Amino acid sequence: METSIISQQVCYLSTPEYLNTFWGKRHLVYCKGFAQVTNTHIRYRSKKVNFDLPLASIIDINIGTFEVTQGVFHLNYLAITFNTTGGPRTVLLVPAESRFTPSWSVNRIIENWFNTICNLKGYKYDMYSPYPFTHDWPDRMDKEIGRPIKGRNDKSSTSILTIIPKQIFTLFCMMSLLILIAFTVVQGILGFFFGLLLTVFFFLSIYFYYWTQLRIFKFVRDNKDKNLLFKMWAEFEEGEFLGPFKKPK
Repeated sequence: METSIISQQVCYLSTPEYLNTFWGKRHLVYCKGFAQVTNTHIRYRSKKVNFDLPLASIIDINIGTFEVTQGVFHLNYLAITFNTTGGPRTVLLVPAESRFTPSWSVNRIIENWFNTICNLKGYKYDMYSPYPFTHDWPDRMDKEIGRPIKGRNDKSSTSILTIIPKQIFTLFCMMSLLILIAFTVVQGILGFFFGLLLTVFFFLSIYFYYWTQLRIFKFVRDNKDKNLLFKMWAEFEEGEFLGPFKKPK
């Protein structure tokens, strides 16, 4: 008899191939729907995608991080790889309490999903994949172990949207708009240019902060096997290595 274990009213869905599209790189998820974990299936319902995934068909499950959200406010996803008649396929699920759930709460929900599915299958998978983590689709899949054969991608993008976390960038845009409106109403055209100058100053400060963090972060990752202190940090890490920038539990 099928029994419901977890019911998530809000669950976002994406795929590795979607993340490689123009829209996927800017809007990480393909659709929003309802997800349920039972003792036999993972069920997903939305306006765009519906599927019933048997737990027995799952060959790999782990937690990855969206590359464009790397940093303190990183957002994880649950990567589920399963067998089909056409070969292995992977879906990325992001369960949440609501669309306004902060990333750190989403990450805890994802970890709970991972542990629940592992217990149901009676097998413990590796929880985290190397950071940042991307899946390949069937033409790049290792058929024997069912895992992507491409190595981890350590290239650091210099895109503004990549360096600054999405939440911070959105908040900055909203605050900048309010500042420009306020200064323009009070001081007119002169206030507009003063507000614009102030906005540019804050933007450069934020950008420099996250650019510096990104460079240090990459250096720690790249040298954790060569430096004793970095290696000590790595040994105490749980999951993906985030060094000094790991968010406190």
